[in-house]
Amino acid sequence: MAHTPAQSRAHDSDDLGALLSQDHARLDRLFQDLLNAFEADARVEVARLWNQFDSDLRAHMQLEEEHLLPKFLEFNAPEALGLMREHQSIRDQLLQLGIGVDLHLTRHEKVADFVRDLRAHAKREDDLMYRWSTQHVRDGAVRKSVTERLAAAH
Repeated sequence: MAHTPAQSRAHDSDDLGALLSQDHARLDRLFQDLLNAFEADARVEVARLWNQFDSDLRAHMQLEEEHLLPKFLEFNAPEALGLMREHQSIRDQLLQLGIGVDLHLTRHEKVADFVRDLRAHAKREDDLMYRWSTQHVRDGAVRKSVTERLAAAH
């Protein structure tokens, strides 16, 4: 099986950005499964996937906030603060959409819009913070903690 450049970097080095990019790819597959379940009006599957999606996305953001964003804030405060604001907005939307999922009121189009915004956010993180982390975050303890937490999420 061929590896993407990010997967190869993560496998061959201590590339924190590549590890987190891989997690973005995992989350994106989960996003797509969720959209497919919404489109099929598979309510039981939607509820199951939503719970996993919500939990995994929150854990991913917390990991970034604990290990990368504080360091990135020192390097590029405006962009780091922007990413933090986006994280809060994502959490707010997760809450609102989750209530709608529980009440069977959230529709495919609303989730599709949210996923589109999440993909844009993930690209922004990949292009800014993850690229930066590849060059500037060399702390072995940080990489070990991120690796362990990502492994636990799988």
